[in-house]
Amino acid sequence: MDLTNLLLMCQDPTKRSEAEAQLATAEQNSPAQLFPLLAGELANEEKPLGVRQLAGLVLKNALSKKDKARKKECQERWLALDENVKGGIRELSVKTLTTSKE
Repeated sequence: MDLTNLLLMCQDPTKRSEAEAQLATAEQNSPAQLFPLLAGELANEEKPLGVRQLAGLVLKNALSKKDKARKKECQERWLALDENVKGGIRELSVKTLTTSKE
């Protein structure tokens, strides 16, 4: 999956539905692969700002919901991830806070 192009597709109204469906499928079927990729996009200063912002938003929305039942599902999915995967996501997310670009 080319995540950068997929996130760029999300910004195009004619391709948004397809891109969102692909992201939803990846979130449900392989969160252990998707979440680190999103964190990597977020932390990569070479990526376009809009892509980085969208990667962070998709990651946040995948890990937290307002509805209690869906929130519990997100929490269980996070807890089921390998500790190394979770640590990598945390590390990349914190790295993003120290970036110098806008």
